[in-house]
Amino acid sequence: LREGIAFQPKQLEWPLTLARLYVAQGHLPKARALLSEVQPEIGENPDYLGFLGALAFRAGDMTEASDAYQRAVRAAPNDRRWWFGLGLALDGQNRGSEAREAFLRARSSNALPQEMLATIEQKLR
Repeated sequence: LREGIAFQPKQLEWPLTLARLYVAQGHLPKARALLSEVQPEIGENPDYLGFLGALAFRAGDMTEASDAYQRAVRAAPNDRRWWFGLGLALDGQNRGSEAREAFLRARSSNALPQEMLATIEQKLR
């Protein structure tokens, strides 16, 4: 995967797959570094940005997480997963009213998994 990324850096699936492998091996910083490295080539792809946001959230970097999720919702405003992630990141920054708005946007979809919907309901209480 590393060689493939070097030859075709705009191939989105390869860095995402390699980053997922790093996460599975417990190398979260390595996964984040890889995604930061390929970001100029990938640009504003919402799947890339959402994954970057999820990694930043897991690392406790709520500022980077909310930035990545905000970019993801701008790129794909109808994808409720990114609104959910944005709500979590904003909540982690104690930005309650903004988090609530993001959770309400996420909840407007019935396509979210039950666990996400349950978390949203809990956060909105």
